Order: sequence, then C-alpha cells, then structure tokens
Amino acid sequence: MKTRIPALLLACIMTVLCLAACSSGKSNADTGNGSTTANENNEFAEINEYVESLKKDFSFNGDTVSIVGKESDHCEDEEVTGNLENDALYNRMREIEEIFGITYAYDICTGENHDASPSLEVMDKVETDVMSGLGTYDLAHSNIMVGGQVMLGNSLLQPVEGFAALDFSRSWWINDIENQFGIGGHLYFLTGKIVTDHYVDPACLLFNKELAENYNIEDLYALVKSGEWTFDKMIEVSSVIPAKSGTYRLGLGNYECGLSLYFGAGFSLSDVDEDGNITLPATLGNDNIDFIDKVATAIDDNSTYFVDKRVENAEAPSFEEGEVLFSTDSMGGVSYYREKDVEFGILPMPKRDTDQKDYISYSHAMSVCSYTVSKVAKDPEKSAVIAEAMAALSEKYLEPAYYEKALKGRGTYDTESREMLDLIYAAKKVDYAATYQWGGIWELIDDAITGVKDSYVGSYTSSARFGNLKVKQLLSKIEADNK
Repeated sequence: MKTRIPALLLACIMTVLCLAACSSGKSNADTGNGSTTANENNEFAEINEYVESLKKDFSFNGDTVSIVGKESDHCEDEEVTGNLENDALYNRMREIEEIFGITYAYDICTGENHDASPSLEVMDKVETDVMSGLGTYDLAHSNIMVGGQVMLGNSLLQPVEGFAALDFSRSWWINDIENQFGIGGHLYFLTGKIVTDHYVDPACLLFNKELAENYNIEDLYALVKSGEWTFDKMIEVSSVIPAKSGTYRLGLGNYECGLSLYFGAGFSLSDVDEDGNITLPATLGNDNIDFIDKVATAIDDNSTYFVDKRVENAEAPSFEEGEVLFSTDSMGGVSYYREKDVEFGILPMPKRDTDQKDYISYSHAMSVCSYTVSKVAKDPEKSAVIAEAMAALSEKYLEPAYYEKALKGRGTYDTESREMLDLIYAAKKVDYAATYQWGGIWELIDDAITGVKDSYVGSYTSSARFGNLKVKQLLSKIEADNK
C-alpha cells in the first residue's frame, strides 16, 4: 500500500503546474506537437476563417490587450520550446497578435502575499483597477470559487451575455454555459476550452487493464458505447474480484468523489429556472435518496471498497501497482499515471440507469476557472472579441496538446480511451451550490453517498433552508447591480 495525494486534490494542484485540454474529437497520435499537426494539415480551416471574421467589425489599431490572471493560462516561455503546454499557449497568443494586430500583455499572478492564491491576487488587482476607474485590464482569469465569486459579490464584474461576438452555441464554450453559469438572468463567467483548468477538472474513472484481463472482465468500452455503463453494472463487473481479497474493487478519493457519482447519475445540487433564478430544493426527492442509499450500501465494506473519508489516516491503495480495479479521479490525474508503469483505461462516470441519456462529468468547484470582464473595462465589446478568438483557437491548439498528453504513455498511445474523453468532456457539469458552498449541502451529499453520514435527510432540509437565504442575498445583489 502506498500513500498518495487524493486524486481530485491532485487535479487542483496540477492546475498550477500543467495545462490540459478538452476534447474536439481530433487526434495527434502520430506527433508530439498538436499545434504543428493543426497547421500542417489545415484541419482547422473553419476555425481559422471564423477567427478572421471576428475582426471585421473592429479596428484594434495596434492596441495592447491586457489580461490579468493565473500563471497556468500563460506560456512560461514566450517561444516554441517543444513542451506541449507551453507551445499550445504560445501559438494561441501569437496567432491572436497576428490576426488582430495587437500586443498581448499578460499580468501573471502567482499568489505571493495573497495566501498563496493566484485567484485572490487577481481579485485584488481587479478591485484596485475598478476603484481607480482606470480600466487597465481587458480580461481577468481566475478560479470562480476563490476569486470569481468574490469579484461578483463586490460588484467588480459586468455581465457578458449581450456581446454579439460571443457565440455560446460554439463547441469551445462549456455545454449549456448560459444555464450552467447564468445567475440572476446574467452571465459573468466565460469558461470552457478557453481556460486551461477546464481540461483537468472533470471527473473520470480509471481502470487497471491488467486486473480487468486477469479477471476476464467484459469489454468496458463496449459497455460505455452501448449506454449500458451504469453504477449497477460497475458493481456487477467488479464483483468477480473476491471480497476481502486484498484487491479493492473501487477506490474513492476523499475530495468530493461521492459527488462525482451523484452527478454522474444525473443529479444536481441546485435548480435554475428559465429566468436564471437559482434555488436549492427544499427537500431531497425519493430518487435522490434511493440512489444515495444504494451507493452507500453497495460500497459499505471497507476491505472491498476503499473510501478515504471513511478510514482516518489510512494508506490509499496503489492504483499503479494493481491494488484497485476502478479508481475515481479527475482528468488532471491522468498524466500522472501515464508516467507510471501501469496500463490503464479511462471511462466516464457511470450513469444511474440505461434510461439516462448522457454520461455526466462533475467538475470539482475548486478547479473551475473562467475569464471575466471588469466593470470598468475600456472597451468590453473588444474584450468579448478577444475572448471568443481565444476560445476558438483553444480548440485548435490546446485540445490537441491535451489529447497527446492524456493518451500517450511510455511509448504507447491509448487509442481505446480516446473516444471516452469525448464523452467525458461533452457533458461537464458545474453547480453553483458547490462553488458557493451554500448551506454545506455539497459536503452533506458527498458524506452521505460515501457512507460517512447516515442520518442526512433531516440535515439536508435545514441546510437547504440556510443555503437558500444565501442564494436570495446574492440574487438581490445582482439585481441591484443591473438596474
């Protein structure tokens, strides 16, 4: 047994250390540089034409576009180095400069003197800029949970839903962005392929290929493609591993992995109506309770199912050494295992049942980042143009870079998992109740589904009541800001 960093916590750490990218269904398996392939075979001609068209209504006149943000969204070396992450960011930056005739300036925030939080430093700089009225920054990049919600609560941001350049039907924005991130009828957070953190935060399930082969487990990829990959099916196929055998059927890290199963089953923490008003359900529905209880019961045996939160100071089973068949993780943890001597596959989180349409990937609140436009931005319409261009070019440069990094191990390319990544990124799910931690219901549900808390139904009702008071306060604030 080896002690290792909880998987989703590792993802948060990795957002500072590395880039990853979403999925467009394009592979660069034969090269080590996704951007080179994109340029050589011109497979992104449509994106090239689209970005060119964005400048027709604007004259930038050699302007400097200023962005303040975390260092994870800016290339460390302002030249091509052969490093996938650096080169993808560099090529995106250089192409924007060339197309729009601008200078791209990035004020990097490292978090020094801000409790080691880059997002708090971003918030501080935006607040200073708004208070001075200078409008120094065209865009700001930060974590939504740490910096974004504070900027919104302090009336530092302006909504972006009205800018013509932003086309939220495009594949480079997170799915259903206006409903997922709309709040009080407005949209403040621009997220999706534009932010590097987008590519590490969705939940996934890893499985050890050697164990699957040794126990003659059926084709898991085929189960996913047929729509039969459900929680019950996961429990069924893993049951061939004897209980208390020393090999765990499933390992759950302690960083909201219970929520990954909950959201994977099609549930959410908050409801949003057509006007963008958010509420927390006053009580848990029967379907919610039934699923929570089913999961908690199914994984109750600590010697067969490993749940970090249930065993204090326990050593987590080593996935790379074959001590666990299935392991919940985030896409940020994938590249870590690619460097290890282990053959593994990537799967989406299981559905509740076969009637559920999509495989849903919960995105951990601490990892979700976005671009925002400050209240005093000098030309917010131009900010929107640059944001749209950055998002589109991310599909051209960042995505291929991540596919290369996520799927290529020690001299091999995991072609089988490639289609799984498409599914994982196609239906990412973010929830403001987790981002804002309203009423603590995110933790309550996570504890209940992992079997840490038994009597959760009554606790939920009181937590939701308190959480809804916080929701009303925020919605009232947003309404007042937009009068």
